[in-house]
Amino acid sequence: KIEKSLRDLLKSRIVTSGPFKKGSRKKVLMFIGPTGVGKTTTMAKLGAIFALREGYRVSFITIDNYRIAATEQLKKYAEIMKIPVHVVNDQKAFKEIIEHEKAEIIMVDTSGRSHRNDLKISEIKSYADTIECDFEKILCVSANTKKLDLVNIFKSFDKVNFTSVIMTKVDETAFIGNVLDLADKYKKPIAYYTSGQEVPNDIDIADPEKLVSMMIGSINQ
Repeated sequence: KIEKSLRDLLKSRIVTSGPFKKGSRKKVLMFIGPTGVGKTTTMAKLGAIFALREGYRVSFITIDNYRIAATEQLKKYAEIMKIPVHVVNDQKAFKEIIEHEKAEIIMVDTSGRSHRNDLKISEIKSYADTIECDFEKILCVSANTKKLDLVNIFKSFDKVNFTSVIMTKVDETAFIGNVLDLADKYKKPIAYYTSGQEVPNDIDIADPEKLVSMMIGSINQ
């Protein structure tokens, strides 16, 4: 009975958004977050699901001009999935591609930014502010991030006005409560969580019941 009460309490504080849905207009998904959380791999997983499983026309854009390896990694995924990829260096080109690209879903990879670097976060915001279609900004955060760092990450990236959260690397920690706590505080739904490197597997739609089970499992360990 105590466990049921705990489950109900935890569930009441977890908001999920369900899978990303394609509406009648072109949809743009921008992936933001600190360095090393797995944004590029997460984007590739979802790109594979949209393109290969659900049959949407998908296009990738990267505005990450800082990490050559991440751009090459994205190009490799795109080649395997036969998804076009655009490497963009400025906002004008970015806006033009968004406007003229025939894809139904456009997925944007951004450079990993330290939450302490306000200038670079403002740069991501300025790219985001040019978009005028059905647009979601997704904050990717690692489940194994320390609480204080998470507090600062949410605070810094809130300037970009992100719409939902993807929790990565849940397989690398026994405790996911900090991310859920911050998402609740900022009233941002959890969309997905990832648990490995395999594309397009190792990603799940966030479900309150499953997330609570993971939390209680960590308490009981």
